[in-house]
Parts: sequence; structure tokens; C-alpha cells
Amino acid sequence: MLAPLSWTQLESLTDFQIDPVNGPTNAQSRLRLFGKSESDVRITLYRDHHAWCPYCQKIWLWLEEKQ
Repeated sequence: MLAPLSWTQLESLTDFQIDPVNGPTNAQSRLRLFGKSESDVRITLYRDHHAWCPYCQKIWLWLEEKQ
């Protein structure tokens, strides 16, 4: 029978880095550029950083879909 891996062993198997600026949707991203430069930003959305507000979340996800 195989013993389960420890948290340290599991962490060593994950070598990926999440790109919060250009990567997939992430509720903790503070800046989303979608491959463009920061000078191209046209919208500044002030929201809670955990996306708990349903109104903020709705607009944020709509903007993510539209890119």
C-alpha cells in the first residue's frame, strides 16, 4: 500500500506559477491586461479583493468574458 504524500512532497510536484495579470481569471488579481500594456487600461474597477460583493463580481466576470 502506498503512503499518502506530505504537503511538502505535493508542493514540490507543482512547479507552475499563476499569472494574475494575463493568466486565467483570478479573484485576487489587482490588474488585468489581457496581453496589452498598462497604458491601454480604460476601466478602473474598485472592488473588494475577494469578490464577495455580488454586484462587483457580476461586472468583473462580465469584463473577463468581454476582455
